[in-house]
Amino acid sequence: MQTIVFLCNGEADYYTGKVTLKNRELPSLINQEISLGSYFETAWSCGNSKFIEVGDRAYFKRTGNMGNEPTGFIAAGYSTSGSYEVHPQS
Repeated sequence: MQTIVFLCNGEADYYTGKVTLKNRELPSLINQEISLGSYFETAWSCGNSKFIEVGDRAYFKRTGNMGNEPTGFIAAGYSTSGSYEVHPQS
């Protein structure tokens, strides 16, 4: 099992599967799901990484330019799937 840190630029857009929001809004969305007794599951781009496996420890760290505060770790969890390629629809 590996530990992976996924970077999250707060100004970038994030599609939840239902709506598009700014990554800086993710902590509130995650907290809302968890406070309802659920869990937060999402897909996340990991570039060309092919080593991610089920059960790997995952951390999300908000990054960005000055003015994109607060920065730091916003979530932790486990990978529920390994790496896979997504091919754009033509």
